[in-house]
Amino acid sequence: MEYFIRLLAHWGLNGVSLFRSAPNNNNIDRKIEEALDAVKTHLMLAVHKEVDFLKTRVSTLEGRVNELEIENSILRVNYLLFKS
Repeated sequence: MEYFIRLLAHWGLNGVSLFRSAPNNNNIDRKIEEALDAVKTHLMLAVHKEVDFLKTRVSTLEGRVNELEIENSILRVNYLLFKS
């Protein structure tokens, strides 16, 4: 505790000046909270956009897999027919 008091004294602060600056601290806290909310909103929008993109991509790839499985089946049947 003494270290903290000496540190405050070194900076020219005391308990009274700390309490007097409380409204400024509230203003800073409010600005920090607003900035964090803005960052949160931005990240949520970016995540939703990425999720939508990935859902579309997965759907496209699943369609392609189905096409290739059908093609593979056709090729196997043709191979068996022409093999004999």
